[in-house]
Amino acid sequence: MNNRLILGTANFGLEYGIANKKKLGEDVVHSILEKAYEMGVTTLDTASAYGDAENVIGSFFRTKGKCFQVITKLPTHDYRNPSDVKRDIDTSLSNMYIDSIDYLLLHSYGTYEEYGNIVLPVLNEYKEEGIIGNFGISVYHPYELNNVVDRGHGISAVEVPINLFDRRFVSNDHLSSLINKNIRVFARSVFLQGLFFMDDLKLAGFFNPVKGRIKRIRELSEIYQIAIESMAISFVLSHSVDGIVLGVDSVEQLEKNISYLDNLSVKNLSGLKDDIESLEVQDESIILPYKWQID
Repeated sequence: MNNRLILGTANFGLEYGIANKKKLGEDVVHSILEKAYEMGVTTLDTASAYGDAENVIGSFFRTKGKCFQVITKLPTHDYRNPSDVKRDIDTSLSNMYIDSIDYLLLHSYGTYEEYGNIVLPVLNEYKEEGIIGNFGISVYHPYELNNVVDRGHGISAVEVPINLFDRRFVSNDHLSSLINKNIRVFARSVFLQGLFFMDDLKLAGFFNPVKGRIKRIRELSEIYQIAIESMAISFVLSHSVDGIVLGVDSVEQLEKNISYLDNLSVKNLSGLKDDIESLEVQDESIILPYKWQID
C-alpha cells in the first residue's frame, strides 16, 4: 500500500506545471487511476478550482465506485450564508459521484479569515453528519498555519508547500508541533511544479536567480547516483508529513514515482546533507508559484 503518495490531479482538469503545462485527456486519467489503484495508492488530491478535475474523477468513480480517499478543496469566493457553503460542498460531491469527502480543505487562508464564522460551522455540521471525514486548510505561509492551528476550530488536516528550495514550514518546529494536536500534514509542491527538471534555456529570464541551484541539483543527482525525484521526495519525507502530493503525466511516471517511494530511506540523504542545505531559497517570488512572472 502506497499511502504516503497522494495522487495530485490539477492536470486532470487544467494545463498545469511549469515544465510541461499539460492537461491530460480523460482516457489517460482513467489509465493513471487504474494503475494507481492497482499499485496501492489510496488517496487523490483535487479541488473544484482545478477545472473539470472533479468531474473527470467522477466519471471514473461512476463505473468503479469510490475506490480512493478524496482530498478536495472549498473554492475561494464570497460566502454570505451557510447555503453558499453547502452548495459548493454538494457540488463537489455530485461532481465526483460520492456521498462523502474524506478531507475537505479551505483552498485559501483568505476564505478562513473573511468567512470562517460562516464556513466553519457548516464544516462541523457536515462532519457530524458523516458527509466530511476531516476538514482543514491549504496554506502558503507559516503565519497562516499558526493562526489557524492556534484558534482550533476542529481542524484536523493541513496542506503546505515543502521542497528542496522551500524550507519555511520545516523550520522552527512548525510541523512537529502539529503531531501532538493530531493534525495530519500533507506536503505539496514537492517538485515545485517541475521547476527542478527544467533545462538551462527555459530558466533564462525570471528564473535566472536559481539557475545555479537547479544546475547543482542535477550535479548532485549525478555525483550521488540518485534521481532528482528521489532526492526531492526523500527530503520532504525526512520531515513530519503524513503524505506527499505528486501529480503525474502518465502511467509510466506514476510507476517511477512509486518505485522511488518504495526504495526510499532517509539515509539516502546522509551524504547529501550539507549540499541539500545549500539549496534553500528564501525569495518568495521564486518559491511561491502564484508570484511567478512568466508568460
